[in-house]
Amino acid sequence: MFKTISNLIKRNKNAKSRSLEAKKLAKLIIKKNNLIIKTFSNLTDNNSSRTKEYLKSLIMKELKTDQIFANVFSGDLCFVLDEIPDLTYEISYTNGFNFGCSSSGGVLNGFSFEYFHKIERFSLYLKTKKDHLKGEETTDLAEDVYWSLLGANYITRGQFEMHYSKK
Repeated sequence: MFKTISNLIKRNKNAKSRSLEAKKLAKLIIKKNNLIIKTFSNLTDNNSSRTKEYLKSLIMKELKTDQIFANVFSGDLCFVLDEIPDLTYEISYTNGFNFGCSSSGGVLNGFSFEYFHKIERFSLYLKTKKDHLKGEETTDLAEDVYWSLLGANYITRGQFEMHYSKK
């Protein structure tokens, strides 16, 4: 019985610690997202290679990262922030300014979001068990970050589709 109580206390401490870490990560994500919006939302004519180089230098300067690469399918610029190495961001100007990020499969596995500048909303997504292809799982920390971000202009993908998708 003592062992069971001890395990419950240990799990509760781990959950509290993970919750604090999730809140810190959520605050950092919001801070970085606001910086991305402020820095990149007003840029125009982003299709030329010269502009891509400018965009790359701006990412390096403003977001302080040198982990920048082109998406192999879209050609849009992707980057990884040193402070949040498990998330890969991608900036797109295909239909106006938008950006998103998804986990690289580490501690935030299963978590992603997209930002749509025209409506100034973030669509948050958390994979379910059936969404994973190779038996991996959404991490508890990813789920805690997801719940910590919900509110204001951070909404679930389901809410986003219900309110903003064309029917």
